[in-house]
Amino acid sequence: MATPNTIVIAGAGRIATHLGKRLRAKGLRIVQVLNRSAGPAQALAAELQADWSDDWSAVRRDADWVLLAVRDDAIAPVGKVLAPFVPETLVTHTSGATPGAVLAPFFERYGVFYPLQSFSVERTPVWSKVPFCVDARAPADVILLKKIAKTIGNLVYQVNDEQRAVLHVAGCLPTTSPTTVLLSPKKYWRKKTCLSI
Repeated sequence: MATPNTIVIAGAGRIATHLGKRLRAKGLRIVQVLNRSAGPAQALAAELQADWSDDWSAVRRDADWVLLAVRDDAIAPVGKVLAPFVPETLVTHTSGATPGAVLAPFFERYGVFYPLQSFSVERTPVWSKVPFCVDARAPADVILLKKIAKTIGNLVYQVNDEQRAVLHVAGCLPTTSPTTVLLSPKKYWRKKTCLSI
């Protein structure tokens, strides 16, 4: 299965920026950056030598893959807006805490492309050490996402929603205030996971 020829990135924050640069550096073609704010979309698109828009409905209809690198609470709303324009395109989000099925009402082909890494503006990730957790509704799309992840990194795993949520929480713990965890563990865990304790 060939890698995508036309990739659209929805979002222009840290994850979108780092993934976009890495995908481009490895020869994958980013054709468009979409973002609700024009400034960040235009800036990232210039770095990636891509088109840009602050209008979700302007998404490229010929996109092979739409990578939603937006806030968790924006995944479903953005997916809903994009769906009529890219109904046959593979659409994935980058969230560790959000189930892939959040995209099921809008797309036939959907999944998750989650780098288990905190991204900062200042540091370039050591891509060979970044685990990529991928999953998709269709087995062929799992294979495609694994291939893309292997192109930009070395550590690639198929991880379902429940497994990914646990990994996400485990990854967040080192950066979370110990006081928060100690003072309200039940409240913290209920908020951060789908698990009940």
